[in-house]
Amino acid sequence: MSGRSSGQIESEIREILSGGVPDLAEPAGPRTAAVRPARISAIDPATMTAGTINKELDELDRRSSELGQMMIDAGRGHERPSEYLKMSDPLSGEMRRVSQRQSDLRVEISMRYGPGAPRRLPTGSRDRKFFGPRKKKGE
Repeated sequence: MSGRSSGQIESEIREILSGGVPDLAEPAGPRTAAVRPARISAIDPATMTAGTINKELDELDRRSSELGQMMIDAGRGHERPSEYLKMSDPLSGEMRRVSQRQSDLRVEISMRYGPGAPRRLPTGSRDRKFFGPRKKKGE
């Protein structure tokens, strides 16, 4: 839905039919819902274990999905990332934070795994020496 009530839509239709042009530059209704900030780790991905990276990516994927639904509910489902990542409202800011951290973690996976990296790192005991932290904490 567009986030507008049926009364607002009816009044816009009446205005169009009477020859006027409704102001659609800013959608009527709530632009953003209350956005709770995601718990995004400040730990350097290079010092994280493979399991920790996978766990954080799972949480960030869930949060990204919630934020996408909030964008749709706010009538902003049509916006492209290139549009909303430049905006300064709370919902866009949270989307920017989550997508940046996801990108940082995916870059770390690519650095550890190499070309053709999967979306998550292998975490078995045999794989620890291959896909463990690249740096020790405090380096």
